[in-house]
Amino acid sequence: MCKEFCGTEEGFQASAERYRQSQTGKQVDKCIAEDEEIKLAHPIRSGRHDLYAKAQELVSAKHSKFALIELVTWLLLRLDKAEKNAAELSEQLAKKVDK
Repeated sequence: MCKEFCGTEEGFQASAERYRQSQTGKQVDKCIAEDEEIKLAHPIRSGRHDLYAKAQELVSAKHSKFALIELVTWLLLRLDKAEKNAAELSEQLAKKVDK
């Protein structure tokens, strides 16, 4: 099965379904507003296998929920700084274009 589906949307869906079935009777993740964007970030859809590998590395290094919360907080802080930097650069560019 892996040979025909590996690296495809069908393979991803089959893998996700097998995982869901294996979790019967276990704690299930709650739905959040970002779920659809999270699905789109999977490397089968985004092509960013490098980011997925880095995410695996980071998450594998942390085992407690507290450590994972700190990791996500750090990532959100980096995102916030990048967004603010992008906004500042856009403003500077707009001022130069207006001149």
